[in-house]
Amino acid sequence: MREGKIKSVGIAVLGAGGRGRGVVKNLLRDSQGDVEVVSVYDPDKSEAVKSLKCWGFENAHVCDSHEDAVDKPGVDWAMVFSPNVYHKE
Repeated sequence: MREGKIKSVGIAVLGAGGRGRGVVKNLLRDSQGDVEVVSVYDPDKSEAVKSLKCWGFENAHVCDSHEDAVDKPGVDWAMVFSPNVYHKE
């Protein structure tokens, strides 16, 4: 049983296409408000905007690089959904 709410976990989403959109949507549902999308980076900005609308975080930062997304204040966790070939970067 939870004693009280701590703070929500802020996430940066790297890769906002179909896979990322679906996984984050499920995470947000299952976390019951304990996860917040702070920033998102996708080379296709329209995918980032589409995902933010889907997640209900239209005011989160749409970033120009993965570095910028991870460096935003409030980011505790980065979730990577880019194709495997880009994971090392």
